[in-house]
Amino acid sequence: ALPICPTDKPWSLANFHRAVFDAGKDADALECQAATADKIRAALSRAEVPPELIGGTFSEEQRPAEKSCRVLLYLFLDLSDDLLTPYILQSILGNRAVASKINALGGVWVADTSRPSAHVAGVLQYLSLDHELDTAAPCLLAHCALQGYRGALSWRAMGAEVWNGFPEPQRALYFLEDFDTTCLGFCCHPVLQSMNSNGSTDAGLFGELVTQNAAAAAASYKLLVFELEGVLVKQTKRLQLLPGVASFFNALATQARRPRVAIATDQSQVGLRVWLESFAKGDADKKKAAAKPTEHEARQRVQEAVDMLCAAVSGCRASSENAVTDAG
Repeated sequence: ALPICPTDKPWSLANFHRAVFDAGKDADALECQAATADKIRAALSRAEVPPELIGGTFSEEQRPAEKSCRVLLYLFLDLSDDLLTPYILQSILGNRAVASKINALGGVWVADTSRPSAHVAGVLQYLSLDHELDTAAPCLLAHCALQGYRGALSWRAMGAEVWNGFPEPQRALYFLEDFDTTCLGFCCHPVLQSMNSNGSTDAGLFGELVTQNAAAAAASYKLLVFELEGVLVKQTKRLQLLPGVASFFNALATQARRPRVAIATDQSQVGLRVWLESFAKGDADKKKAAAKPTEHEARQRVQEAVDMLCAAVSGCRASSENAVTDAG
């Protein structure tokens, strides 16, 4: 008998990596994905414009075929559900406008969370850890990727809390169109346009662009107001500055005429918590409310972001007046 190696241990990092990113070599994973696609095609057989379903495993779709960034769509459904899932298939994916937009973006990769699959379970765990994303089905993840790189330039999720409200097709269409616009913005950025065949870019060009942007902002405005989530920091529980943020503010600090800076944040989730607590009818509503941030937690997050930014910027001074919070 062969000795046990690390990849034979189900808890090993190598085994987890193989289950998520190298599942294309796993016949069971491929069979499972093919069966899922067949079920969805059958459910959408009468659709005027059926959405294109991407075959294979998650890892294969993580590698864009083109150099430029593009949107990748991942949809996680519970095909054993006989109420919400049929609505999503018939009313959302079966909608002509939504399906046409999905096809224009290159199709959607769909996974069935109700079917036993080490691959799908691994993918859900990976997304939960990497994006701190609640992957409870149904969940639609839009992922803007770049050739040769893992991870995302940008990502956005339409989670179960939205789908459980049986949204109109127009909401799903807006989600797709809005994210597509965001992705196109990345594609047109001079830094990405300057990338060579090896996928690297000139650090000098990047620094020059940051300095130019900071100088233009300082010359044009006395007050700069920045959205917190998705602009300065990642939309994750753990605060992380987005790439280029510290560089921009350091360049801004070197300008002779420096504008004042404020950070604004839309904390509608705080209001939703108050609403849920006010009209809670049972344990389920109370559980949903408890998952939303309190006003204190929201204010604390803004202040921590200000402190983190100042720690990364030379000569920065912060106070509670720097953070402008819109809790509406």
